[in-house]
Amino acid sequence: MKPIWVFDNRTKANPVSISTFPTPAEADYVRKGGHFGPHNVHENRSGTFQSDRIVFVTYFNAGLRVFDTADPLRPAEIASYVPAAPAGQPAIQLNDVLVSEDGLIFVTDRVRGGLYILRGTMGPWPASAT
Repeated sequence: MKPIWVFDNRTKANPVSISTFPTPAEADYVRKGGHFGPHNVHENRSGTFQSDRIVFVTYFNAGLRVFDTADPLRPAEIASYVPAAPAGQPAIQLNDVLVSEDGLIFVTDRVRGGLYILRGTMGPWPASAT
């Protein structure tokens, strides 16, 4: 698995790794089948949700993970979504993620799970996160 690192980039010529995101641990994802580990990150593009601390990441069979980097030395998982595997597939394989300005989360499964459209139980992500 390839971890997600947080870098201190204040000195452009010498970025320093200061932490890694936590690994989903509530299930044995390595044994579930399919791929496991971080894949795509929602990018802060114009016209979509933008934040300097909330990070959305797909983890294949560990679903969608949402992290808060308010403390960059200790990124914390604040939400997750792991749907059941579609028929004929050993595990979900969430692949791509995009979050709209109004907080809708679009996630795709790379095999046969299709498109998931989610809204966090916190509603649109708090303005303080942007």
